[in-house]
Amino acid sequence: MTDCEKIADIIKNYRYSELHRNFDAAHVARWAGQFSDESRDTILRETYSILSDWYYSIERIEKDFLNGMVFNVIDDIYKKSGKDIDEVFDETAFLRIQEHGQSQIMLVDKLQEIVAVGIDLNYINADELDKCSDYRNIIYLDDGLWSGSRMRKDMGNILPKLGKNTEVYLLYIIASRNGAEYSMNRLARDYRKYEPNAKLHLKSLRDFCDAANDIYRTNLWPDESLENIEAIKAYSDSLRTSTGDELSQNAQYWIYRRGRRRNDKGIFSSVEARNIVEKEFVLKGIELKKIFGNFGNGIRPLGYSILQSFGVGAFFATDLNVPNTAPLVLWADEWAGKGWYPLFPRRRN
Repeated sequence: MTDCEKIADIIKNYRYSELHRNFDAAHVARWAGQFSDESRDTILRETYSILSDWYYSIERIEKDFLNGMVFNVIDDIYKKSGKDIDEVFDETAFLRIQEHGQSQIMLVDKLQEIVAVGIDLNYINADELDKCSDYRNIIYLDDGLWSGSRMRKDMGNILPKLGKNTEVYLLYIIASRNGAEYSMNRLARDYRKYEPNAKLHLKSLRDFCDAANDIYRTNLWPDESLENIEAIKAYSDSLRTSTGDELSQNAQYWIYRRGRRRNDKGIFSSVEARNIVEKEFVLKGIELKKIFGNFGNGIRPLGYSILQSFGVGAFFATDLNVPNTAPLVLWADEWAGKGWYPLFPRRRN
């Protein structure tokens, strides 16, 4: 099989229930054909290698996340409660409250399909938050936590509605260490008065290592040698001189991979391959920012980030969607007729 065929085999059912498209080898080849001749083979080889680990098909979501981590949490609740399993499900509700995006609803609906016959899950919709006080356990499912802003907003609405001694389980396929730690600290600070009523537990199937103190980082983070390229230097200079961002003082650290991190291959097969892919993704991402104009606040060449950087750089997707924290070359689409063909057409949340 060619690399295009192998990638297509991984992503063949991407957003199938919505798009009904065939993500075949021709689709992958069309995407890869937009990169330079000298980098294309490396990009295809590394994309296959990375997606083999970091892409979650619906089958993998069912096996590892729903049947795995989520059921393990329910089993822990059951063992701790001393009650029978039917009572545990009676005291447990699953949230379906996200105003933007469909991943939460898809995950909860898929979970209902695979639970034992005769068990109907309890749901709480966005207009039913008062029902939160009726349940001992509240479970919040989602595919990814990045900045954590959506979760903090949702929990801000929910915490005042909880009954006494309610436990809330925030369960993700993937979660940024930075975003998770910051969000849990913010919730503990902003909603301290509700602590007697609630215990919050955050778990993820995969950690996205992007914190400053992470030894092994899983994000794309370009090497400082790229500053020798005029277009990239101009972009990084604009980050350093931007105003009105309280994080811009840390820009020098977040923009480039420096020092000992220059020898870190990260999620790639080698440092050399990493540098080739990141160079192409950054250059094309800068072009896409110019072509498409403003994607929205914080959207950068390697994806959304609140930091003054090239972006989070999450080389990750699922059959449900691709996050906006992924590099633009993976998901920037043709909606404006401007000519970029994405590997993963993204559902806008």
